[in-house]
Amino acid sequence: MGKMIRYLGGHPLHQQKTADLSGGEATVYNLGSSLIAGFAATTISQPADTLLSEINKQKALPGDTVALRLVKMSGESGVRGLFIGLSARLIMVG
Repeated sequence: MGKMIRYLGGHPLHQQKTADLSGGEATVYNLGSSLIAGFAATTISQPADTLLSEINKQKALPGDTVALRLVKMSGESGVRGLFIGLSARLIMVG
């Protein structure tokens, strides 16, 4: 815990050493960091999870490759469609 707390979202936060934090402050810092990391990971992985769910639901047509099916599905869904269910996943993570 001797690292310096310097950045949050690419901007300087403050330069207090984490070793100087009290037990409660360190817990809040760790929980907050974990929550932010969980939200980021969930948001980044959402499109792939949506496509995986869709590809498992549908049967492949003869001659269709996985890559072709993924391209078709992502085109049909659009960017907005790839993030369907994100709010529920964020609530589950948080």
